[in-house]
Amino acid sequence: MIAILAFLVLFFGISVVGKYWPIHLVALVILLIISITKYKKKGLILFAVTIIVPVIYAVSPFILSTNKSGFDCELGLVISAKKNYFLVYTNGERYYVSDKENKKEQGDIISISGSVRDLDIYTIESEFNFKEYLNNKGVYKQIDATKITTKFAVPIRKRAIINSFLNNFSNDTKGFISGLLFAEIDYSSDLIKNLALLNVLSAFSTSGIFMFMLFSFSELIIKKFVKKKTRVSLISILIFLPYLFFTFTKVSILRVYLLKIIKLISLKHKNLFRYGHLEQLSVVGIILLLLNHYFAFQSGFYIGFLVSFFVYILRKAFKVKGERKQKLVAPIYLYVALFPIMILSRNEFNILGIPYHYLFVFTNFVSLFLGLITFALPFLAFIYDAYIKVLTNVYNGLLIKNITIPISLNYPILLVLYYSLLLLIIYFKEIKKNKIKKIFMSTLLVELLFTLVPFEGFFISSINFINIGQGDACLIRDGTKNYMIDVGGNKYDDLALNSLIPYFNKLKIYKLDAVFISHYDYDHYGSLDSLKANFKVGQIYDLNSSFPVKIGNITFYNVNNRKYGSVNDNSVVLYFSFIGYKFLFTGDIATEVEENIIKDYKDLDIDILKVAHHGSIYSYSENFIKAISPKEAIISSGKNKYGHPDPKIIELLKKYNVKVRLTSKEGTISYNKFVFNVL
Repeated sequence: MIAILAFLVLFFGISVVGKYWPIHLVALVILLIISITKYKKKGLILFAVTIIVPVIYAVSPFILSTNKSGFDCELGLVISAKKNYFLVYTNGERYYVSDKENKKEQGDIISISGSVRDLDIYTIESEFNFKEYLNNKGVYKQIDATKITTKFAVPIRKRAIINSFLNNFSNDTKGFISGLLFAEIDYSSDLIKNLALLNVLSAFSTSGIFMFMLFSFSELIIKKFVKKKTRVSLISILIFLPYLFFTFTKVSILRVYLLKIIKLISLKHKNLFRYGHLEQLSVVGIILLLLNHYFAFQSGFYIGFLVSFFVYILRKAFKVKGERKQKLVAPIYLYVALFPIMILSRNEFNILGIPYHYLFVFTNFVSLFLGLITFALPFLAFIYDAYIKVLTNVYNGLLIKNITIPISLNYPILLVLYYSLLLLIIYFKEIKKNKIKKIFMSTLLVELLFTLVPFEGFFISSINFINIGQGDACLIRDGTKNYMIDVGGNKYDDLALNSLIPYFNKLKIYKLDAVFISHYDYDHYGSLDSLKANFKVGQIYDLNSSFPVKIGNITFYNVNNRKYGSVNDNSVVLYFSFIGYKFLFTGDIATEVEENIIKDYKDLDIDILKVAHHGSIYSYSENFIKAISPKEAIISSGKNKYGHPDPKIIELLKKYNVKVRLTSKEGTISYNKFVFNVL
C-alpha cells in the first residue's frame, strides 16, 4: 500500500502543473488524507518526502534555464531522434530541431548554433496534435539551426538499423510495423487509418499489454524445457533484451520489462520483497518517473498504468474458472478499461466494438509476434507483407459494416466519473453488497446515456472557426440546428472523416441542416463529398442559390452581387447577425471586390470579419477595413507556400485596432452565448 501511495503522490504531484491541474490537486488532497488516516505521522512524512521530488522538478527549469534567444556552438545531448527531427537537451532546457534528413541518434553529443523561438507547429482540429505531444515531453521551444556539428556519435546507430529493416517492406506495411515495433506510427498507412476508424488505435498504442502477452507466450514455451520459475522468467527477460535496446524510450515496453524484472526479484527474494502485483506496478511507476518525470504527461504512461490497474482488479473481481475461460474473457477486461480512451479518439461508440476488439487483440498479438521474428530474420519480410495485405483487406471489409454512435466524453470530469463508478462497482461486488453495486451500475449507464444527448444545444449557441489548416470551415450552432460555411479540403487528408466528423461528435452534433459553399476552390469545398457520404447533410447553398436565406434564427445575405471573371471573386460573401455579433464571411475575394462591396453597401458595419483568402496580399483594401470597422478579424490558414497570412494584412488590421485571431496559432476559435433554445 505504501508503494501505491508513493507512486500516486509522485504522479499527481508532477502532473499537477498540467492542463487538468484542478483534478490532480483534488487527488493530492485525497491522497494526503488517506496517508494521514492510514499511517498517521508516518503517512504525513511519506507524503512530504514524496512531494519534494515534484517540487524539485517544477523549479529546476527556472534554475537551469538561461533563457537565451540564440545559441552559438552550445553543446547539447540528443534525447530523441526521429525521421525528420530530433530533440536536444542543452542549457537546462529541451528543444525541438527540425531536420528533414536527420541522421542523429539518441545519445549523440552535438554542437549547435542558431536562433531560439517558441514552437511554431501547425495542428488540425481532432487530429494528432504534434505540438501538444512535444509539450508533454517538456519541449516548448525550437531551435532554427544554422550549424550542427556532431562531437560524439553513439557507436551503434539504432535508427540506421531500424530504417534498413523497414526498407524491406512495402510503404503500407512499413507504416504499420514502425508503429507496432518502434512507436513511430505512420498515420498515412491504410491499416493505421482503418484501425483509427474502427476505434481500436488506442489499444494499438498501448502495446505494452501485447508485450506482456508475448512474455507469457515465450514463458509457456520455455517451461517445456526449464522447470524452475526463476530461470524461466530470467530466460524470457534475456530473450527480449535486444528488442528493449531498440525501444528503450517507448514507455509501454519499458514498463512491462521493468515489471518482469521486479517480479523476478520477488520470486528470488520472497522474504525481502513481498509486494503484490499492484505494489510491483507502483514501484515500476516510481522508477520511470524518477528516470524521466515528463512521462507523467504522456498518454502512453498514464493510460498504460490505468489500464493495467483496472484489468488486474477486474480480473480479480469477476473471476472465471478455468485457464481457457480466463484467456477468453481477458479482452473484455481490456475493452472495459480502455472504453473511455477509445471513445476520446474519435468521439464515437462502435456497436460491434467488442467482437472487433477480440479480433484486434488476436491480430495485434500475431502481428507483434511475427514482427519480432521478421526483425530477427529480415529475409521473411515478404511473408509479413502478404500478411499485412490480408489484414488490411479484412479491416476494409469490417469498415463497410461499421456502425457507430456519436458519443462525447469531452469533459475530464466524465472520465473521472467513469473510472470512479467502475471502481465502486468492483468494490461493492467484492464485499458482496449487490444492491449498492447495481445502483452504481445504473449510475454508470445513466452517465453513458447522458453523453449521447446534445444538452449543449439547448443552452448554448455558438460559431466555431474550425482549425482545418489551409482552408475554411466554420460551424454555426443555432439551438438544435447546425450549419456550415465551407467545409475545407485537403488532397492528402480526408478532413471530413478525420477532423470534421470527430469534432461534430465531440459537440454531439448528429446532422448539418445546411451547408454554404462560398466558391468551388478545393480548400473550401473539397471535403463535401466525404461529408455527405459519412454524415447527415441537409440543403447545400452556393452561388446559384437565391439570397437572402432564412434558417432557424438567422437570415443569411449575400452582399457580393456583381459578376467577375474569376471563381475567387465570385465567392458568396455572407453577412448575418448572430449571438449579438454581426459577421462577414468574404470567401477568397480580391481587393477590387472588397471596394465594390462597400460602394454597394455603404452602411455595412461588422463586428467580426472572416478575412478574405486566408490573409492573402491580393485581398488588401484599407478602405474596406476602414468602412466596415470590424472589432475582430479571423484568419483561417495553415502550412502553405503562398505566405498566408501576409504580414501587411496583419499590420493593416492592427492599424485600425482590429484584434487579429489566427486558427494556425489558437486552433479552433469559438464564440459562444448562453441562451435557452427550444427549437
